[in-house]
Amino acid sequence: MEKSRSPFTPGQPVSPDFFRGRQTQIQRIMQRGAGPVSRGAQLFYFVTGEYGIGKSSLAQYCQGRARDENNLHPVYVSLSRVRTIEDFAVSLVKAIVASGASDKNLLTEILSSFGKYVKEVKFASIIFRLDALTEDAGNYTDPYGILNLFREVHHRLGKSGLFVVLDEINGIAAHPSFAPILKGLIEINSFSAAPIPLLLMLCGAPERWREMLQVHPSVDRIFDYVIVNKLTDEEMTAFFTDTFSSVAMNVRPQAMKLFCQYSAGFPKIMHMIGDAAYWGTTDLVIDENAAYSAITSAASEIGNKYVNPQILDAVRSKNYLSLLSIISESALKTSPDERELSFNRTDVFNTLNDAEKKSYNNFITRMKQLNVVHEGAVRGTYVFNNIMVPLYVWLYRSAQELKIHQS
Repeated sequence: MEKSRSPFTPGQPVSPDFFRGRQTQIQRIMQRGAGPVSRGAQLFYFVTGEYGIGKSSLAQYCQGRARDENNLHPVYVSLSRVRTIEDFAVSLVKAIVASGASDKNLLTEILSSFGKYVKEVKFASIIFRLDALTEDAGNYTDPYGILNLFREVHHRLGKSGLFVVLDEINGIAAHPSFAPILKGLIEINSFSAAPIPLLLMLCGAPERWREMLQVHPSVDRIFDYVIVNKLTDEEMTAFFTDTFSSVAMNVRPQAMKLFCQYSAGFPKIMHMIGDAAYWGTTDLVIDENAAYSAITSAASEIGNKYVNPQILDAVRSKNYLSLLSIISESALKTSPDERELSFNRTDVFNTLNDAEKKSYNNFITRMKQLNVVHEGAVRGTYVFNNIMVPLYVWLYRSAQELKIHQS
């Protein structure tokens, strides 16, 4: 079987063609958000969930539907490397220009206002004049400047409104000016003579929301809080079935059961396992052995990409691996509505043998030193700082057990 391109995208948002689940969240955003905004309203969402849960995919899926069904112009802004308000302004302008890249007519209209920031356009790829962007960044670092920016885009394009997504806000959420600027933008637009129809969506982990509230508690009254939970077995099955079918491949029932079990409801893990299975077999049928190999490969990839080498060393210690597996499984199974992955000391302690109980306190101290966990708000509760650690441990331990099973 000759292969050219995997239908799985581990490092990117899910293609709308393979987007599955999230119907409650989609309905809420489309009916309460996109619909009213297309009729002149302004509404604001904070989409939250752990890393790899599918926040970006949900946001971009809703943007695409709002473009097609509600005539809203989508602007997607990635703030992954942004730490200052000036950099935020530069990213915002670049995203506005890039939002017209796939449509020649839209791009022409956008360039009529922002052409001085563009050096060259090649096959929908835009090369920016960073000196000009940096020089003018100060014009877009306050609510009035950003509102004027949005007004210009809305006026030029003649759409029903704008759907702006601010994604990957890790580095900017706690900035003392970020939340106040957004609140100011919302208030100024609301009380202006001609408000812009605007759907503004932020995507971030629960910690980012708490950081914004610490800076400016009143943003709590403005944003509608949307939680993205893990996918169900039915949703995962539909995703794997449809995605493999798109390249004429089938998944046998036992392999599907393994895919769903070890993906743990996280889209990023689903894509990693699916991608490994796609490239790892020469057949058009994914069987149980191919699934075993894919899970092992995904565990290795997660460890190499996302887990601190010191943590990897700790994991490979037999005693610590056992304890880390126990707290990881506890967090993945019991954390309520995925706002944070946590575990309770008492619940975990009751499952340990005598040797594990003796090592537990030193183990927790070491995990805190390695920044794996921190103490939660409730006494005796600990929270994972990076969701990829328990997911890696879950897959790593599972891969070891699968090897034993295969042998």
